[in-house]
Amino acid sequence: MRARSPQILRALDLALDRRTNVAWHDVQPADVAMLANATGLTAYDASRLWLAASLGADLVTLDRRLAAAVEPLV
Repeated sequence: MRARSPQILRALDLALDRRTNVAWHDVQPADVAMLANATGLTAYDASRLWLAASLGADLVTLDRRLAAAVEPLV
């Protein structure tokens, strides 16, 4: 992992550069915590689910547990 540290740092710099047109969105921590609790998802996966729902976007995933949590919401 240490060998890849320079690559990871360059990628992070690129992602944070405002000229890349990456859209950053903050999640609502309380909403994410409630969603994680209700679905049994990790906070990370609940954040992705919350963000997709708040943007009205489809959540595309190969993660079966996350996909199962999406089904009742569709």
